[in-house]
Amino acid sequence: MTRRLIEIALTDPDTRVAVVASNSVLDHAFGKPRDYDPKEERPPATFDTSGFTHAERAQLLALLRKAKMTEG
Repeated sequence: MTRRLIEIALTDPDTRVAVVASNSVLDHAFGKPRDYDPKEERPPATFDTSGFTHAERAQLLALLRKAKMTEG
């Protein structure tokens, strides 16, 4: 059944049919996305850096800056 859905998604000339088949394949492969509930939102994760050495803090800061530069 999954093979047939993939075949339809890749070859059906009707875009609507291909989209429905694609969504069905994705739902079966990865599960349906959960509904967003703002009540379940958690505060951002934090961690204590007071035990870090100055060099470790500098290294962490450099990594965070590098990650921020590669985000956008």
